[in-house]
Amino acid sequence: STRIALRDRELIIHDALDKRVKYKDDAMRVFQEADKDQDGFVTLDELEDFMQDPRWQCFFGDELEIDGTSVRRLFRVLDLNGDGKLSPEEFVTGCMCSKGFAKAIDIAALLFEVNRMSRKMTESMSRIEIALRSNGVLGIEAV
Repeated sequence: STRIALRDRELIIHDALDKRVKYKDDAMRVFQEADKDQDGFVTLDELEDFMQDPRWQCFFGDELEIDGTSVRRLFRVLDLNGDGKLSPEEFVTGCMCSKGFAKAIDIAALLFEVNRMSRKMTESMSRIEIALRSNGVLGIEAV
């Protein structure tokens, strides 16, 4: 029975890896289809034009679990380096990160990080204010 359980687990892992490869391949095909001028990048205009096709709206919504109705927001999220165009890596990685449970966990991680950074910023500003006051740069009133 242990042998059967191990084999079942191996089959489940193999199936999950196969699904991940298929998902990446599907996302890459979508990228290539959206890249109308075939320059290796997808611009916002290309993505907006591409998303007018109901077939691709279904693909984003059903297969990739991405809401295609907000194309500009989707583009901003996928454009990791902010250069105004999506590379194949940005597109595929962004689609992978937007799938299923990752959305909820990523949002939770981002909220945690934003709160942590906010606390650090507040602490740093307090230290700067104290240093400026002790050097006579700031008066009694807070800035």
